[in-house]
Amino acid sequence: MGQGQSTCLLVQLERSTYSPTELVRGTVYFNVSEAFETDALVLRVIGEEHARWTEECYTGLDYDESTYRGRTQLIGHETTLIEKGLVEPGSYAFPFQFVLPSSLPGSLEWDQKNCTKASLRMRSGRAAIAYSVQAICVKPGRLDRNIKSEPLPFKVLPVSSVPYTGPAEFKDSQTSMVCGCFPRGGISGSLLLPTNVAHVGSVLLIKGHLENKATAPIKKVLIHLVQRTSLRSNSGKSYSGFITHVTEVDVDCPQASLQPGSSTKLECKVPVPLSIPPSFFGRHIQIDYTIELLGKMDSLTHSFRMDAPIIISSSPPQMLPGPIPSTTPGSGSIPSSLPPKTAGDLPQSYGGVALPSKAAAPALDPHPPLSTVS
Repeated sequence: MGQGQSTCLLVQLERSTYSPTELVRGTVYFNVSEAFETDALVLRVIGEEHARWTEECYTGLDYDESTYRGRTQLIGHETTLIEKGLVEPGSYAFPFQFVLPSSLPGSLEWDQKNCTKASLRMRSGRAAIAYSVQAICVKPGRLDRNIKSEPLPFKVLPVSSVPYTGPAEFKDSQTSMVCGCFPRGGISGSLLLPTNVAHVGSVLLIKGHLENKATAPIKKVLIHLVQRTSLRSNSGKSYSGFITHVTEVDVDCPQASLQPGSSTKLECKVPVPLSIPPSFFGRHIQIDYTIELLGKMDSLTHSFRMDAPIIISSSPPQMLPGPIPSTTPGSGSIPSSLPPKTAGDLPQSYGGVALPSKAAAPALDPHPPLSTVS
């Protein structure tokens, strides 16, 4: 080994983004500076859906904060690269490959700080679906003696199974209320959506109609793309008040306001940002979207509000190779002066195996038992 090199592990993948049922290929690099005994060198593939939020609660005497967590394992697969035995000094490379299950949900990240509305008692909220690979060399004795690589995250593209349909129209009629208790006529509205499923990065052409039969004018008409997020903990505690106005479009009316007894046709383009997560319904995370038609009236009169559900899907996958995550100095990169040995070059005591053919790549179990290796 070169001077200053230490025993360390590094995992690299061919790409950073994959689709369900796709073959994932990569290599585990192992630098060994001194000989030692090992129980095993394993590759761990982990996928989890998790949510966490903190809310303020009144205990009767004072306010206290409670944190709720939900976590479900989607993948928990391990492959043994080295069996129990003596590891000699050197630099080694272990190719690996596996097939992702077809039922995997796509990667996503959600954070409360992007919300437009939430309860005042909410202090923080985060949720994610995340995947990673990690190599672990298990040494006899205490668990803290194990050698671990940094977990290497990779993304799984979400795949929508909802069939597309044609345009859908939604209608609603509401009674205009003054001061919350005095009816003053009615307001009717409709929304025509071009499709039930919209891709991120697309633009929706929304049409509609609004008729004001109330006694007060509608001063402003807005159309929103609204995201509603619900989180659920392992204990069954849930919160569904996270609301985000993803996109807001100010609809032009023929006059400055929609006067009582008049009506107007609506038409506008609503962009769907690339940065938002797709619609999702899981054990701990639920993300829904609607197109909202809002007719704002004066401060004493309740505004007209109607919602039309829509599903947001990821854009069609473009399977171009993603960048291999770079390593930082000291993270265990293989020294150029010592060419790495392949698994086929290892002594029999290492238990190294040659890279199997693509047809023989193992398919991961989407619901395996939890791993016993720490």
